[in-house]
Amino acid sequence: MKIPIKKYIFLILLLFFLTNTAFAYEQHKPILVENVHATEDEPYVIEGYEISNPYGDCIKIIDSENVIIRNNYLHDCGTDKTFQKNTDHYQKGYATIIGDSSDIIFENNKLDNNFRGFIAYSTPGLKALNNDIQNTQHYSPLWCERCSDSEFAFNYLADNGNPEIFWVPGDRSIGIWIKRSDNVDIHDNTVIRSTSDGISVTGHIYTPSFTAPADRTKPHPQADWTGTSGNVRIYNNILLDNMEQGIWLVNGRNIEVYNNIIRTGCFTYGTAISTEFNVGDSEFYNNKFITCNSGPLGGDNSFNIYVHDNSYYTFDGGKGDFMHFTDDALGVSDLAKRQGADYQESTGNREENNKWVRIKGALSEEMKEKREYGEVNKTYEAKGWFVCELPDGGVDEACRKKEEAKGNQGVPKEKLFYSSLMENFDDFSVEDKDPIIEELIESREATLIGILIVISAITFIYFKKLR
Repeated sequence: MKIPIKKYIFLILLLFFLTNTAFAYEQHKPILVENVHATEDEPYVIEGYEISNPYGDCIKIIDSENVIIRNNYLHDCGTDKTFQKNTDHYQKGYATIIGDSSDIIFENNKLDNNFRGFIAYSTPGLKALNNDIQNTQHYSPLWCERCSDSEFAFNYLADNGNPEIFWVPGDRSIGIWIKRSDNVDIHDNTVIRSTSDGISVTGHIYTPSFTAPADRTKPHPQADWTGTSGNVRIYNNILLDNMEQGIWLVNGRNIEVYNNIIRTGCFTYGTAISTEFNVGDSEFYNNKFITCNSGPLGGDNSFNIYVHDNSYYTFDGGKGDFMHFTDDALGVSDLAKRQGADYQESTGNREENNKWVRIKGALSEEMKEKREYGEVNKTYEAKGWFVCELPDGGVDEACRKKEEAKGNQGVPKEKLFYSSLMENFDDFSVEDKDPIIEELIESREATLIGILIVISAITFIYFKKLR
């Protein structure tokens, strides 16, 4: 039987539609994989499931190799409030937790509204690719501790952390956080509105930790400052409106940061790139930056860093040093030194071919409005143990109680949003001029326009009388 051409085309379109509809997940109970030693040719695959578990983890992989976790929908994992109150120091409540494993692929998964997101520890050869991770409630949504020879790419992370309780320890979410790892690529990710940094690479292992020994007498328990991360490439990422640093680096060597677009939030102090302590032999280039309350980049005790061919977009016409490195203690440095971290002087750093670009328009106006809100509401003022830490590492409890009485000093979530993401800063750029001179020119132009209007009015009245 001969099929008419119109019906033939219809059948082809129908087949295309049916094979390209949204993925249909199969509901499944929480999954535990332990001691599975698959091969690259015949991996163990977890695929196509919708999993929720308010009382614990949704997927847990321990002591296994060559496991693929893909095309799953993981939501409301660890969200029961009683469970959260009783859980043991970051050990449970993850959408996915992987430990003491290798060669794991985590791809094309959707994670939404989980207590904790994705974590891997002591897991080299990890690939986290093309995942959608949003609305993680507590701590960093995508992080790995001791995961050398790994790749984190094409992931989309948005609205992880709770900005209303920004100053509560543990509730500041870093989008992608890599700890004590070598030979790692972090590229083509989009990280938006995290309550801390967009991307972090740190050699120290900071609370929480699955591999550092616990010492609860310290203000930051389970801290190990004795190692570094090295040979890491961070490129082609879009990092917008994360509340602290765009990229935060600590205890690192041979870090390349290039071709990234970074806009920091306006409610706390945050630079585009912060080498907060002991970062060296690194290169930052071809990036586009815009910040609200700080400069493009800088840090403490960092050396041999080459900063070149970057663009810094400024909405207030200000200029200054493109980079600023100091030997003074900043941020975590006092803590690091007390716990035996290496001390490095800031030396050998250089910059060239960096440029400043002024912007106007909607992006400029919205950044100004957000910064004014932060100044009026003092959202950038530290509280709790951030300001009550004692020189020996303890915490002044009287100070802590006084600070807690001030409230959380957080930011309403709706304040973080822009009318659009507006990541193409060049759409708002203007010819760079001295702001004072430009203001005088604009004032003169306004005066001339006013005079012309008056002359036109007088001329119109004159000729009207002649008629």
